[in-house]
Amino acid sequence: MRTEHINHLVKTAESCVETGSLCKAVSYFHRVLDLSRPGEFTVELALLRLSQVYKKQLRYEDAISFLHKAIETRPDEPRHHLALAELLLLVGQPEQALLIAYETITSPMTQLEGLALIERINTIIGACETVTCSTESRLVRPRLLQ
Repeated sequence: MRTEHINHLVKTAESCVETGSLCKAVSYFHRVLDLSRPGEFTVELALLRLSQVYKKQLRYEDAISFLHKAIETRPDEPRHHLALAELLLLVGQPEQALLIAYETITSPMTQLEGLALIERINTIIGACETVTCSTESRLVRPRLLQ
């Protein structure tokens, strides 16, 4: 019964996101967090979706805060780290974003996106070095990170 109710809340929240009712979506996702138990997938899902909704609302600090919480629930998920790097870049923290982006290129799941983000960050901060990623996972880091 509780699980069905949580799943219904998630579906309703997603529907609100699709229709642009972002404030309502935030409310529903917070309710999902209230009802979910630690370790349940719905906790990670609600934290991630809250971060994404706050980003759409240009509430970057809130988005970062909820993304940090999502990372706490699942630290080995490289897509969360990639999203965090992108948010940090948006709030004017390119050096911190670069450090986190480098961590994402060790995963095949986020390697290409991570490399593209690193290139974008390097352009912003004026780094001229080429980033490479071999199949042996040896990374060439810019001087900023050495």
